[in-house]
Amino acid sequence: MIIAADASLIKSPLSSAFRGFLEGAEKHGAQIFLLDDYSPEDYPNCDLVLSMGIPNLRFKRHDSIDGNWNIYKRQEQIFKTQAERRSNVLVVENGFLKRETPSEYRTYDGSSQNNTSYHSLILNGLNNRGLFSRGDPPRDRWKKLNIDLEDWKTKGENVILCGQRNGDSSIQHISKSLGAEYNKIEIAIYNLIRNAIKESTSYGDVFFRPHPLTPIDQDSYKDVVLSKNYEKPLEFDLENCALLCTMNSNASVEATIKGIPTLVMDEGAMSWGISHTEPDILHNKNAFKKQSRKRWANNLAYSQWNSSEMKSGEAFEYIRYLIMEEPCKLTFNKGIPKNETVAPWEYAFKQFLLD
Repeated sequence: MIIAADASLIKSPLSSAFRGFLEGAEKHGAQIFLLDDYSPEDYPNCDLVLSMGIPNLRFKRHDSIDGNWNIYKRQEQIFKTQAERRSNVLVVENGFLKRETPSEYRTYDGSSQNNTSYHSLILNGLNNRGLFSRGDPPRDRWKKLNIDLEDWKTKGENVILCGQRNGDSSIQHISKSLGAEYNKIEIAIYNLIRNAIKESTSYGDVFFRPHPLTPIDQDSYKDVVLSKNYEKPLEFDLENCALLCTMNSNASVEATIKGIPTLVMDEGAMSWGISHTEPDILHNKNAFKKQSRKRWANNLAYSQWNSSEMKSGEAFEYIRYLIMEEPCKLTFNKGIPKNETVAPWEYAFKQFLLD
């Protein structure tokens, strides 16, 4: 197998993951070359290109305040080239469980990071939009995580809406489709939920929990009831939570493991398939159906790998297996790989955005 990597990744926030994966790949006979020696559209054919996330539209400006226009342009061309060649991109990001937590998060607990921290390795898409497992994988990796699936809980009262970082790659297609900044969309979602549960006696209050990296603008959120625990870890908001709602935040994964019913509105959510995706649950708590989460948990465990597993080549061997067993499904549409807004929600959001 031939793998291409950008040397700048070695200096990125996920550098340990990139270095570890390449080290393990070389141990198993992979050939590796650096993209730096070639133009983004004219590098040699390869089976796999490593990428830190997907092209982010907030960088698609010459005057980008992040100063990442050149990075965006290069990354966009690489995704486009790999799609045209019917080849693959391995999207590397933070994991979903036992992952590294940036120190700038409000909920950061100061814990040190080590080889047990996990990073996600997903082919040809971000999070649940990409390929990370096949069929019904064994339970070995979930057991290794040593995380218990708590019993489903139905005694909570509150509805918690978890926000996401404005401009984040995982929700950029939503802002683009609806033509609004994501913080405005979040307020629309909040109003949608609040109006829906007014017709139901199943729930108590609706609280909004901002993303840890979102500045709190009291004027913008003056009509939104903020959770009193938003500066604390999520578990504080889950104590009396009957339903956790979000677009595709990783909070839905944490809630699902804790046995809290979830409502997700975008198929990029890693809890997609085990969560509610239609608004019926807002009108009637009894619409919740207990499902077995074992298969979901097994698949989730195969989406993330720690440094020692990458350095040994175990992670590479599994990614190679996926590539060999599955045809390339990378598409690059309008600058975003495999992203579309979930249609049933789009009209409802626009109603609240126009009000």
